[in-house]
Amino acid sequence: MSKLILIRHISRRLEMSMRKVLVISYAYPPLAGVGPIPVVKIVKYLEEFGWSPIVLTVKNPDPLLDKIDEDFFEEEDYKHINIVRAYCFSLGLIFGGIERLWRSIRAIMVPDIYVGWVPHAISVARRIIEKEEVDVIFSTNPPVTNILIGALLKRKTNRPFILDYRDIQPFWFPTKFHALIERKIHELALRSADSITVVNLSQKETLLRIYPFLEAERIKILENPFDPGDFRGGLPMKYDRYTILYTGGIFRVESVNVDRITPFRAFAEAISDLIREGALKSDEFQVILIGWIDPSVEQIIRNLRLEKTIRYEGVKPHKEAIRYMLGANVLLLIPGGKMFSPTKLFEYLASGKFILNIGSKEGEASRLITAVNCGLTVKPDRKALKEILLKVMRNRPTKKVHRESALIRSFSARELAKKLASILDSLV
Repeated sequence: MSKLILIRHISRRLEMSMRKVLVISYAYPPLAGVGPIPVVKIVKYLEEFGWSPIVLTVKNPDPLLDKIDEDFFEEEDYKHINIVRAYCFSLGLIFGGIERLWRSIRAIMVPDIYVGWVPHAISVARRIIEKEEVDVIFSTNPPVTNILIGALLKRKTNRPFILDYRDIQPFWFPTKFHALIERKIHELALRSADSITVVNLSQKETLLRIYPFLEAERIKILENPFDPGDFRGGLPMKYDRYTILYTGGIFRVESVNVDRITPFRAFAEAISDLIREGALKSDEFQVILIGWIDPSVEQIIRNLRLEKTIRYEGVKPHKEAIRYMLGANVLLLIPGGKMFSPTKLFEYLASGKFILNIGSKEGEASRLITAVNCGLTVKPDRKALKEILLKVMRNRPTKKVHRESALIRSFSARELAKKLASILDSLV
C-alpha cells in the first residue's frame, strides 16, 4: 500500500471514529464582526479533541442587517470545516427600502429579525442529524433564533443539546411582547438543554437568579477565546506617536442596557480638557478607533475639535486589527456593562499590552484585568479619567504581560475547544 493511500485510509478511519456535533450559528463567515469570532475560533480546533463539527449557518445573509466581508476572517479559520447553509426568508430585502415600514416590521418580528431562518434551518438540520449521525447539538446565542432552532431540534431528534450564551446578556427585550415571547423561548431552551455554557461567573449567577429551576452544575463557563495563530507572523503596526487604540463597536442599545457612547464621551472630554489646560500636547499622542461605531461618536470628536487627536480608521480585517493591537502602547476597553467579558478583552490580554478599562471596578472585565495585572480600571467619569490619563501619559506604561502565563493561555481557542470537547464527551 502506497504512503498516500495509507494516509487517506488512516484519515478516513479517524474521521469515522470521530463524534459529530452540529453547531448552529447564524453568524459565520462571510459575516464579519465580533459576533462570529468565538464560534469560528473554538470550532476551528475541535477536531484535535475528537469532535468533527458541522456548522449550520445562513446561505443568504441580509445585506441590510448583516456585516458581510469575505476578507474579515482568514480562510484557514474555516476552510476545513464542514459548513451547511440554509435559506433565510428576509423581510428586510423586501421592505428595507421603505424605512418607516421596515422599522415597524422589525418591531413585530419575534423572537428577532432572523426568524425567517427557522423553517429551512430546521429542515436542513434534521437531514444532517440523520444522515451524518450527529451526536450532539450545540446552539449559540445571540441571536435568539439560534437557540429556538436548537431547542426545537432537541425535541424532534432527542439528541443531547448544549445551549451557549456568548458575551451579551441573554435577556434583551425591545417590547413587552418580545419580553413575553423571548422569555418563553429562553425557558423552553434552558429546560431542554443538557448543558449550558456562559462566558463568566456573573452570567451564570444571573441565569440562576432569573431561572431558579436551573441546577448550577448544568451551567459551565466557556470564556471568549483568542487565537494564538492570529498573533504569529503578523508585524506590529508602526505608529509615529504614542498610541491609545480602541477596537470593536461603540454604540448604545437601551433595550439591553448597553452603553459605550457615554463612557467614550467622558473619555474624549477628558482628553479635550487636558489639551486645553496644557497638561497634554495634542501632537505627542493619538487615539485610534477601529471597528463599527455609531455616527454620534464621530460627532462627539468633531464637537470637541479632536479630529487630529482621535482618529476613526473604519473596520479592519480581524488579523489586521491584531496588528494594530500589537503596535499600540495602550489598549482602550469599554465593556458597556458589569456582566460583559468582550471577545476583544481576551485578545488584548494575549497581546501583552497595558489595558485601560473604562467601566465598573466590580465588573467582570476589571476582575480579569486585575487577575492578570495588566492594566487599570477607571469609572466613566470625566474627572477620574483626566487623572488616570495624565498618569498614563506621563508614566508611559510599557510593562509587558507574559503571554504564556497559565491564566492567559487558558483562554486560547485551542484550550477552550478542549474544554468544550470535554463537555461534549460528558453528554454521549
